[in-house]
Amino acid sequence: MANENKEMRLAAFTAYGNFIRHLYTFYEGVIKYRNTDQLEGAKGAAIGPKISNILYEEVKKLIRNKKLVYDSRPDLDNRAIQHLVESEVPADFGKDFRQMRNRFSHPAISRVNKSQITLQEFYVRYHKYMLLLYHTCAFSWDIKKPDTYDWQEIDNFFNYIKNTSAVS
Repeated sequence: MANENKEMRLAAFTAYGNFIRHLYTFYEGVIKYRNTDQLEGAKGAAIGPKISNILYEEVKKLIRNKKLVYDSRPDLDNRAIQHLVESEVPADFGKDFRQMRNRFSHPAISRVNKSQITLQEFYVRYHKYMLLLYHTCAFSWDIKKPDTYDWQEIDNFFNYIKNTSAVS
């Protein structure tokens, strides 16, 4: 591949890794807020596996709920969820999701470490679950009424950057 394509390939690789990182971090925050009883007593490294298991169970629950909706509504086309219900959620989903998030959250050569799951393998195994998680919570960051927010800090930052000559 041509040299100029390296930047595009790296950008795609990093963008998908960042998508994973942000989605995991969003769900991690929700889980910590809503599941304090299940996380009680877990400190440091012990909390990650618990969050991984809750994420795994959440994906199974979301699929089960979608199936119930589609099964109860003959007007809905089951082909829309067939890719989700045709197989079981892999037991390593939560662990691999956390591991991939960590790889893109911490600067390390492990981003391209072939002894662990690669980004391509992650995509092949889990992308449909990533989209399910994303679409399930996307409503929470969609700005419907931007005029209802306090824009002072955003405007101050934007105006500062706009009016300051950037040094490259």
